[in-house]
Amino acid sequence: MFDISDQELDGIEARASGHAGEPVAFRPMGDTVLQTDSGGSGGGGNGTAEPPPMTMAPVPQPLPSELRRDTALGAGKAMVYVTLGMVVGAVAGGAYGAATGVVAVGALRNLSRVRDLWSSSSPEDRIEAGKSTTLGLFGLGASAFLGYQAYKEKSGPDGD
Repeated sequence: MFDISDQELDGIEARASGHAGEPVAFRPMGDTVLQTDSGGSGGGGNGTAEPPPMTMAPVPQPLPSELRRDTALGAGKAMVYVTLGMVVGAVAGGAYGAATGVVAVGALRNLSRVRDLWSSSSPEDRIEAGKSTTLGLFGLGASAFLGYQAYKEKSGPDGD
């Protein structure tokens, strides 16, 4: 399709670099510049272009087995507490009582995490502590409202 002789190609390289016979560092798409091994304007290399070394993101390390076990135990304990809160709430106040138990257990769980997170020196832990505090306080408010609704439903329309 295109017939370009070696002489024409050398002329293009000379015009692009400003130095006849010296290899050119072409700029590919993006910001990466291919470096030549000619050693600069003094020459001396064979003129082959080498791409910059590729870098890879670090591979995440697997969780240690004791961390996985602790996480699984924490999730198991949370399920037991939520179930107990739901059952106790349902016995005490019906559907509203069950909702009160579940929301209260979740709020207390969030607030129990806060103590260790606030004392951390890591900014990420402090951010997480703020989120847990906020969710815990909203959860306590929601559980108080649901508990009041359960009390109203159980006491009847006349307030006894």
